[in-house]
Amino acid sequence: MSGSMFDAFTDFFDDIPDVVRHELCVLLVTLSDEESPERGPDADYERETRALFGARTRIGRIGDLINAVAVFDVYFAADTGKRFEPSGPRRNVVAGGNGSRGAAHNRYGNRLAAIETARRRWLPLRGTTLSSAAIATALMSPPPARSSHLNRHPEQALRDAR
Repeated sequence: MSGSMFDAFTDFFDDIPDVVRHELCVLLVTLSDEESPERGPDADYERETRALFGARTRIGRIGDLINAVAVFDVYFAADTGKRFEPSGPRRNVVAGGNGSRGAAHNRYGNRLAAIETARRRWLPLRGTTLSSAAIATALMSPPPARSSHLNRHPEQALRDAR
């Protein structure tokens, strides 16, 4: 896999607002580990999320990337205006709200702005470096050739090194 593809994903993840990164971490960890018990408020979701990218093989790293990209796509596809809008029978009981988008925006405006900012950065990245076609190309490409010294028998490599 192209290092630039994974680097682009990592740079995006590191540069998004903290509130968005936290929500994405919770979503990634929750969707990847349905067997784990509920985590408390002190859970380190970011550490757990970064540990999800521990694959040692090229195919494993691409698989990790595909899973994360899919989760990010779903997260950013959600209507930011409806994200915190109350629904159901208790919609008018929400403090400071009347069940409207305006009430949700008043209460969660900074958070909604952070999500929208990250979404605006995600969409072009998803259309270029992290497009489905780019990921498919990386998946179908042969692995990079190993250096010639790595292809030799270990004993021959030691003799040549002398």
